Amino acid sequence: MTQIIISFKYDLKNTKFPSSDGPIFYQQYPKSENEAIQLYSDNNTIIKVWFESTRHVYPQSSNDKNNLESVPIYGGPLLGKLIYKEISDDITNRLLDNTTGKVSEYEKFGKQVLQEIIPPISKFIDILRNIYGQFWINKFIEWDSRTQTVYDFCYKLNMKWSFDNKNWYEFIPSKNTATHLVFECNTDLQYRQFLNYHDWFSIPKIMESEIPLPLSIEFLAESHLFEDSEEIRFSYIIAVTALERAIIELIHTKMKNYLKILNKFIDENNKTKLIVISKLINIPQDDLSKSLEALDIRNTIIHDGILKDANHYEILHGLFRTISAICNLFLNVQCKLPPLNKKFQEKLRIM
Repeated sequence: MTQIIISFKYDLKNTKFPSSDGPIFYQQYPKSENEAIQLYSDNNTIIKVWFESTRHVYPQSSNDKNNLESVPIYGGPLLGKLIYKEISDDITNRLLDNTTGKVSEYEKFGKQVLQEIIPPISKFIDILRNIYGQFWINKFIEWDSRTQTVYDFCYKLNMKWSFDNKNWYEFIPSKNTATHLVFECNTDLQYRQFLNYHDWFSIPKIMESEIPLPLSIEFLAESHLFEDSEEIRFSYIIAVTALERAIIELIHTKMKNYLKILNKFIDENNKTKLIVISKLINIPQDDLSKSLEALDIRNTIIHDGILKDANHYEILHGLFRTISAICNLFLNVQCKLPPLNKKFQEKLRIM
């Protein structure tokens, strides 16, 4: 029985947002394998990830190029390793002699590897997108055996294997059958919405939960994407859906013993429910007022097809913070809403 290490590299770049190659951090970032986090572990298996070397981005007004601790940091592709503490001698021999074929043990092992890494990577990227607001990161496209061979998918993930973590070889568990084509920012408050060191080491705790991420935060992330892209109508519509879902999820997770009593409350209109919940969780009055205003604007959009002039950024972000505060009660993680719009990028100088 032998240990084997399988490395992978996944491109997080989204062509709709070409300015970023991956997540954006504030101050520190996981710049090496020494700061990797584990997405999964059991008696024989470890999956860990970190990010490739990154670039710093300075505000246009900044003259202090040496102060790397106070600027956003652009992360690169996702790097990771799957470590098997022991594998069978048969698999070891197939790796060494590079045997391939449709029914080979090597191909079966390749499928096993994909089954091991795909779910935690997919969940990890969903956490970055939905909890930490990094909506510009590509969603993880899972392997579909109807359209891709094991080789195709392993090729896309740049997979290599090693016994000693020094000498690396291509991981080719089957034959190749395809052709490959290979913030407007006056302070650092917006910077603080990017990933930070504490966030990075909080992710394993979220990964431990077997419960899927709630729909409310997925809707919140989508609404934030539309707001940042200046698709304001869609942002209001989806944000209110996120609010409605967050209230339902709060009731079903934290108040499930009182569902019979709360049935009438669930049927109340959104404003009534929000006002009552705001008293229970101490939502700031300013955020509550903006959230109530957002509900009116959404209704006008839906029923009259009109988007009236207003400070939509302030109103939507007040609603975003309200939704985040509700979600925090049952998720125990504060959702983030970092910017990536053109106005914000114009304030930056890439170094």
